[in-house]
Amino acid sequence: MKDEQKTKVQLIEELTKLHQRVEGLETNRTQEKNILPRGERRPLGPLGEAMAIWDWDLQEGKVYVSDLFLEVLGFSRVKYGDDPAGGFNLIHLENRPRVEKKVSDYLQRKMDRYFVEYRLRCGDGGYKFLG
Repeated sequence: MKDEQKTKVQLIEELTKLHQRVEGLETNRTQEKNILPRGERRPLGPLGEAMAIWDWDLQEGKVYVSDLFLEVLGFSRVKYGDDPAGGFNLIHLENRPRVEKKVSDYLQRKMDRYFVEYRLRCGDGGYKFLG
């Protein structure tokens, strides 16, 4: 009887692990369907024009920033550029370690959503809170 119970416990554990792997595969499939070919961007419609967007293309190693994002921070497109390091260098030194940890955790899939508030240096040298 002990062997039979042990086998049931092992079976339940194996089924649980299998279920978790299947859930992970489904999540990956859903994420893959949402990926657009390189260089393509989803149209945002009228609301998109009213949003300050900073979008990091991990495959290309570049960022896209909206005109409103640049306007709010007081940068020109030429001065800001498309290098992600440029954006990270504008993060206030006191906030940078926390932001870098959140980015790292998100990229390692330790969290489902990325959200962090921090101060970003503007074109005039002052700081604004983003989040």
